[in-house]
Amino acid sequence: MAGILPILMIVAMMARRSVGDVHVTNRDERTAVLGGIIALAVAALVIELAASAPTWIVAMTVAGVATIGLIGAITVLARWKISVHTAVAGAWIVLGVGFISPWALLAVPLAVLIGWSRLVLRDHTLNQALAGFALGALLLACASSRVRRAYPRPCAGAR
Repeated sequence: MAGILPILMIVAMMARRSVGDVHVTNRDERTAVLGGIIALAVAALVIELAASAPTWIVAMTVAGVATIGLIGAITVLARWKISVHTAVAGAWIVLGVGFISPWALLAVPLAVLIGWSRLVLRDHTLNQALAGFALGALLLACASSRVRRAYPRPCAGAR
């Protein structure tokens, strides 16, 4: 659902002609899209907390809100488009290492492929792809640490 609802929102915005394309290449259109994605993530967080979701799910959502918020601020204010794709890859690797096993580091080559694809598609520069990975990984590490202390709900099979 994390990817489905935002893309459905973007498609709806395209139908209303408030967004020109699915990649939101027009910088002036990004503020509304990022605001909508943050609203969806906050709504998901409220539902997760009300349903007593496992810690790893809450941590991922908190990190997602923080990442989209920070990437959004950088994109809108500094007009520098950090890769959300590589941010998600970095976050999932940290999530896997922190909640499942160090074997999750074997996914790093997949993150490299995601970054490479962003470069080949000319959607991002190398620095934007690397910044996305680092930002996603760092914010997930911080969020999971904080969430584990504030919301110590066990996760089945977690270390």
